[in-house]
Amino acid sequence: MKIEYGSFKCNKLKTIIKHWQKVLEIKKLKLRILRLRRRIIMNAFLQLGNRVGSIKQFVEASDNGNGLRYRGDVGVSHLVYFPYQEVKNDDGTVTKELIALQAGVHDWTTADGKYHATICTNGKVLKDKDGNVLFDGTCPFCNRVSDAWEIYKYRMKYEEETCGLTGDALAIHLKGTEDKKKQGVSTEFNRERKVKEAKSFMYVLVALIETDNNLNPVIGQDGVPAYSLKVMRLSEGQVEKLNQAIKANGDESLCGVEFVFAYPAIDSGDRNTQLMQAMQQRTVNIRGEKAMVSVKFPEFANRVNEDARKFEWDGLERAFPEFTEISASSLKKTVEDMFTEWDKYVIEKKEVDERKKNGEENVEEPLYLEYAKSTTSNNPALSTTTTAGGIEMPKLGSGTAFTEEMNHPVENAPLSELDVNMEI
Repeated sequence: MKIEYGSFKCNKLKTIIKHWQKVLEIKKLKLRILRLRRRIIMNAFLQLGNRVGSIKQFVEASDNGNGLRYRGDVGVSHLVYFPYQEVKNDDGTVTKELIALQAGVHDWTTADGKYHATICTNGKVLKDKDGNVLFDGTCPFCNRVSDAWEIYKYRMKYEEETCGLTGDALAIHLKGTEDKKKQGVSTEFNRERKVKEAKSFMYVLVALIETDNNLNPVIGQDGVPAYSLKVMRLSEGQVEKLNQAIKANGDESLCGVEFVFAYPAIDSGDRNTQLMQAMQQRTVNIRGEKAMVSVKFPEFANRVNEDARKFEWDGLERAFPEFTEISASSLKKTVEDMFTEWDKYVIEKKEVDERKKNGEENVEEPLYLEYAKSTTSNNPALSTTTTAGGIEMPKLGSGTAFTEEMNHPVENAPLSELDVNMEI
């Protein structure tokens, strides 16, 4: 288009400039809306966790991110404060609540020695912003728990019939000794179950107070004790023991309570063994009111609680891989792949039983020998396109092999066998 000189040219340029200004404003607005949506939607798996504000709620409901996760260590003591938020009830009263999530977790180990975990989706209906169903309330792991137990019973029966032992020797081989000094194959078979019942965990925000060797708080330049916010993962057993401790101390909840988590020094064994023993032998003590940092420094409690109220759960999956977002179809395929050999056996077994029922003789019984093929786990990993690919099993000398609230399995042991027994 030919643009003439003069006033016409100026008016045309002004029109063009205004047009592009509007285009830029619209693009900026769309970008702001997109960012807001992402903030609201968050990780879908985080939405599968229920926000809980007290131990009672949890019991009834029953840098790659590592810096966010609370961890213990050998020969150290940690001073931990449990921040809270105040929530106004319908009747006008105010209730103190922890900043916490509660979720069920399924875990398994793959043949490559990696640990995997994911959030249980049973009873959780989740939709995206457009109303499309992401999770329909079913859980593929829960749906196959009974099949996993059937495999366990089959393996026990097969072992009993083929091991060549009888009497007391057979009983010990299968179930172990009563004093637990010798474990039977039942322990191994139980540990190797393809899927297990979901275990309930509480993910609670805590403030790890920086201290010197005498557990005195390190004071910052502003006169307030230094601290860092961490997320502590607690099993049902650990929550119950903390609950017993606060009740014995006359407290009603964890809100505003300070604990000393003491981990003993372990000299024997490699680093992994030391860490595991330190976690198992840790002691937990409640700080008396006169010794509490939050009492001595009121501004500390105000600041921590304010920071805690602003805390966002986005990015939690980097510290706790069970929150890595995975599609429902991927979860279903993962579980189906686990049971491929078993499902083939079940079909063959039904066909054989039908042939016998019809009077056919000398029909050979099918065998399920998946576990006889290899001594390692046959459970598949999640698709590498939808998960971080699991966590490598602990290596000797690794300083993070055994962590405080999510113990990675030892020799493929399930989390339930590695729950920390806190001495309170």
